Amino acid sequence: MIKDTLQKIESIIANSTRLPKEKKDTLLELFSQLKTELSGLPDSDKANSVAGFTQLSTQEALRETPDPTLLDKALEGLDLAAQELKVSHPRLVSLLVLFARTLSRLGI
Repeated sequence: MIKDTLQKIESIIANSTRLPKEKKDTLLELFSQLKTELSGLPDSDKANSVAGFTQLSTQEALRETPDPTLLDKALEGLDLAAQELKVSHPRLVSLLVLFARTLSRLGI
C-alpha cells in the first residue's frame, strides 16, 4: 500500500499546474529523499498513516484552489503520525517536517 501511495504523491507533484518549475523541482527532490526513507519502513499501520497523511497534505497544498483549513488539518495529521516514529526513524521524521513545512509555504 505504501508503494501505491508514494506513486500517487509523486504524480500529484509532477502534474501540478500550480507550481513554478523551480518549486516543483525542489519539492520533487525533497520527496525523492522522503520516498527512500518511507520505502524502508515495513508495511504497518504507522507507516500507512504517515504515507496517507503525506498524500493528503500534498493533494491539498497543490489543488488549484487550496483550502487553508483542510491543509492545516492534513499537516496536523501528518505531524501526529510522524511523532510516533520519532525515536525509531529520526531521519524520516526530519524529512517529513521539512516536507510539511515546504508544502505549507507554497504561498497559499
